Amino acid sequence: MHIEIPGWWYFLAARTIDGKGIFSGEKKMKILQDVIAHAQRLYDAKIYGYILWSNHYHMILSFDSEDLAHFVRNIHSYSSQKASIYDATPGRRVWYQYWDRLLRIQYSLGDLYRRVSYIMHNPNEAPRPRGAGYLLNFFLSRTKVRGIRPGRD
Repeated sequence: MHIEIPGWWYFLAARTIDGKGIFSGEKKMKILQDVIAHAQRLYDAKIYGYILWSNHYHMILSFDSEDLAHFVRNIHSYSSQKASIYDATPGRRVWYQYWDRLLRIQYSLGDLYRRVSYIMHNPNEAPRPRGAGYLLNFFLSRTKVRGIRPGRD
């Protein structure tokens, strides 16, 4: 069950079936990035940071409405279609599942800091799929959390 509360921040993670590196290579990584950017505009998601791997991703984001499930469904549907066309494997299932966690930053920024640290250290600690590169982006420095600037708890 996924709990959606407008205005709250989420830590989102998803992986491909069997951890296969479906999005390996620069062109397919760009497909995933473009699909996420499209879903961000479509659902007015505020993405504060993410890391994309060839077989999974982690993201910190929020919505002003209850759109998390639609947002993820959009990303998984369109990225699957586009990667399958690129690989000439029509109808292939790509994504296994996603997990989300509400970040309790309204009370303390500690939960946010743990998730940011996890994402930022993930490239150093996670086993990499063969041929895997990654794309890491963070935008927290320009973000206010209910009047609290990141870096102050």
